[in-house]
Amino acid sequence: MEDFDKVSIEDDEFRFALQQLMRGNGNYFSLVFQKTRQSLYIFALLLVKEEEAAADLLKETYLRIVESAGSLRRTERFPLWARRIMHNLVLFKYGIERANGTEGADYDALMKKLVAERNDRTPSGEADEEELSRLLIETIFQLSTEERIALICFFHDRMMLNDIAVMMDCSRDQIKALIFSARGRIREQMGRYELERHVDIKSISPYLARGMQIYNEEHLLPVSTKEEIYREVEDLLRRREVHRHDVDSQRSMRGRSQTIRFATRRTVFIVTIAVVAACIAFLVGYSM
Repeated sequence: MEDFDKVSIEDDEFRFALQQLMRGNGNYFSLVFQKTRQSLYIFALLLVKEEEAAADLLKETYLRIVESAGSLRRTERFPLWARRIMHNLVLFKYGIERANGTEGADYDALMKKLVAERNDRTPSGEADEEELSRLLIETIFQLSTEERIALICFFHDRMMLNDIAVMMDCSRDQIKALIFSARGRIREQMGRYELERHVDIKSISPYLARGMQIYNEEHLLPVSTKEEIYREVEDLLRRREVHRHDVDSQRSMRGRSQTIRFATRRTVFIVTIAVVAACIAFLVGYSM
C-alpha cells in the first residue's frame, strides 16, 4: 500500500490525471485506476477479507470516486479520501461494530513506545523472517475489522492518528484504543512464538512490512474484476454524458424559446408603435 500513498501522489502524470477527473473529465479515469487499483484492492481485503466481497467493494468505491471526484479539493488527500469512501461503504453495507475508546485514558507514554516500535524496521537476526511475517498477517486477520485497519494504517502506512480518525470517523482516543488492543493481541501471539523459538521480537514493523508485501504479491486484483470495473465506470460516464447533453439541450431550447419570445414581443411592440403613429397621422390630417 505504500506505492499508493507515496509514489502515486508524487507522480506528476497521476496528479494531472486526478486533477482532470476532479474537473469532470472521465477520460483520465484509466490512469487513476491503474495507479491505485491494487492498493485499494488490498485495503478492501483488509476490510472484508473475502475476495469476491472485496472485488464488489472495490467496484462500488471507484464508482463513488468518479461520481464525487469534484468534491476532492487537494490531490494529496486522495489516498485518505478514497479509503474513507471505502470504509463508509463497508459501514453502510456490513455494519462494522464501532470502536469504543477509553475516555480519559493517558495514552501519551504508551504512544511514545508504539511510535518508537513503528520506527524500528530492524528484524531480529534470530527469527525466521518469512515464517514470522506470515504468522503476523494471519494474526492480524483474526483481529476485528476496526482493529486491523487502525493497526495497518498506523504501523505499516505510517498515517497520522488524526488522518486515521478522519478516515474511520472516530476520535483520536478511539483510534489509540484500537491500536493498543490490536497490539496487545499480537503481542500474545508473538510471545508464544518467542517462547517456542527462543527469540526476542522487539518490533513488529519489519515483519509487518514483509508480511504485507507477501500478501500483496499473493492477492493480485483479478483481470475479470478490472474489466468489470472498466465497464461499470464507462457505463456511468456514458450515462453522465447523456445527462449532460440532455441538460445542455434543455438549456439551449430554453434559450431559443426566450429569444423567440423576445423577438415576438419586439415585433408586436414595433407594429403597435407603427399602428399608433399611423392613427395619429390620420387624425392630424383629418382635423386639418
